[in-house]
Amino acid sequence: MTYTNTHLALQGILLWILLSKKSKEYYKEHRWEFLLINLFAILPDIDLLFGLHRSYTHSLILPLAVLLCCLMVGKIGGGLSKISEKGLRIIRFIKLACYMYLLHIVLDIGWGPVMFFWPLDTNYYDLSVFLRLENAKWLFLPMSFVGLIPSWKVYTYSEGHSQFFINLSQEDRQSIYGQYLDFKIEYFIFHVVILIAWIIVILLPAFKRKRQKEKSNFTTYLVKGFKQITREATLVGVLILALGLILGPSIGRSYNVSHVVNIDYVASNTLFDPTLGVIVDRGVYENTTLSYKCKTGLVDYNASVMFVEKETFYYFFNSFSNISSEYQAGNISYTELIVSYSVLVDGVKNASDEVYQLIGEQNQIGLNFTYDSSSEESTLYFLALIAEWNCTESYVYRCTLTISHTLDRRIAQIEGAVLVSLACAIIILDQSFSVLRMRKKTEE
Repeated sequence: MTYTNTHLALQGILLWILLSKKSKEYYKEHRWEFLLINLFAILPDIDLLFGLHRSYTHSLILPLAVLLCCLMVGKIGGGLSKISEKGLRIIRFIKLACYMYLLHIVLDIGWGPVMFFWPLDTNYYDLSVFLRLENAKWLFLPMSFVGLIPSWKVYTYSEGHSQFFINLSQEDRQSIYGQYLDFKIEYFIFHVVILIAWIIVILLPAFKRKRQKEKSNFTTYLVKGFKQITREATLVGVLILALGLILGPSIGRSYNVSHVVNIDYVASNTLFDPTLGVIVDRGVYENTTLSYKCKTGLVDYNASVMFVEKETFYYFFNSFSNISSEYQAGNISYTELIVSYSVLVDGVKNASDEVYQLIGEQNQIGLNFTYDSSSEESTLYFLALIAEWNCTESYVYRCTLTISHTLDRRIAQIEGAVLVSLACAIIILDQSFSVLRMRKKTEE
């Protein structure tokens, strides 16, 4: 979801619909208590105040741990000694608050990366579900349905953090989005949820039979089986199981991330920018590969590719910006611009330890650079410059830099295995206790 107030209203309606009859009767008389529970729908968004949106307060681990503790207290405490009515009210309040909190995070899935597994894991995870259609006629439709294709994406902390507008600095927001922002208020998921609420509240009761017929044995077993599956502890165990599978085997021991940077090298009397500069943050990646190439054209040219120090990187672009400004202001001619640029390129090449020259068609073949986890450089300052070309001609060339990372997830796999084991234990214990209780009742 996007808007905090939508979380408050929508989750309040959903939880009210899902309340048991007994709980609903109680909260009809204690509306203020339900309103307090409803406030937990917006609690995860408190991270907006600190510029850390979708991070620590959007983790599923902490509310699940609190919910699990409440279920254990209710089960174990109820078996050993009678819990007071006030104690039951407190447990119920905390449980519903946890459900409200978890519902917020679930509704945020698919609307950008979220730090689901903190404190176990600080990576951000983003689930995209695609509706896949085949371009083949089916009956009177121009295409046929193939299926729903889920796809998880993993971002490091720095990458996931920078995905959201609120997390950026004011300067970054201005440079990326400009002065004005237009947000659409219509969201598909909102209409879907409202439709589901309408079906549950309006449509389904219309088909409810007034006279209750005697249930068949098949229906009785089906109802009993459904009650077994929908037990609170079992459902919590299933959710933890899903989290463990996502954190562990479903994504794998390593995860590959790729970013593609496309830019046009341009040289003409009106526009001059034959430069590409990219800062590559290696972060916690196991290895990083950079692949650079540029297509050839009618005008012969040579490119210089290099890795430079931070100071050299910023010096080059500040100087290049000054030269371009002088040319745009009409203070220097195009020839003087080319000469000044050539001097600047030579200076940067002399300051760099490694310079790779690509001549003519070598630009199309390109270069590959690989840095493994043993490399000392944590931040790479990459420069690719058109150094020599036929200055009497203008040109536009598309160059491509592909940055590929491998994220090591061995620790995440171990943590996922622990969650899976915990979930299986919860489900088995809950179902075992339920079966024993049913046998005891049958014997009595």
